[in-house]
Amino acid sequence: MSAIDVGTRKRLSIGDVVARAFEVMSARFVFFFGVGELIAQPMTLLFLFYKPKVPSPGAVWRDPEGEYLSLWFRAIGQVGLVELVLGMICFGLCGLVAFQHLCGERRSLGDNLAQALMRLFPVLGVSVLWMLPILGVPVLYSV
Repeated sequence: MSAIDVGTRKRLSIGDVVARAFEVMSARFVFFFGVGELIAQPMTLLFLFYKPKVPSPGAVWRDPEGEYLSLWFRAIGQVGLVELVLGMICFGLCGLVAFQHLCGERRSLGDNLAQALMRLFPVLGVSVLWMLPILGVPVLYSV
C-alpha cells in the first residue's frame, strides 16, 4: 500500500514524502553535513590522538588483566557520553531546521540552538523511557 487517504482531497504517497525529504536535504545540505560532522568529531579525535602506552607490540594479546583494553573502553565510554548529548542536541536542531524549511520559515542558528537546548531534557527523558524495556529484557532472562 503506497497511499493513504488522510481526509483531504490530496492523497499522501511515499513518493511525495521522499521527494520532500530530498528537497529539504538539498536546500540545507551544508547545514546538515556540518551538523553530522560535528557529531562525529569527538570519536574521530579520540582515535586519532589517544594512544595508551603499550609495553610491547604483543602485549595487547598477552594482557591477562585486560589493562590496555580497559583504558580504551573507559575512553570510548567517556567520549560516547559526550557524543550522546551532542547527538541529541544536533538531531533536535536538524529536526527544527527541517520543519522550519517545510513551513517556509528561516530562523537564525542561535534561535534554533536555544530551542534545541530547551528540548534536550524532554528528549533525554523519552530516550531513557524508551530504553528501559530494552535494557530490562536481559535482566529478566538472567533471573
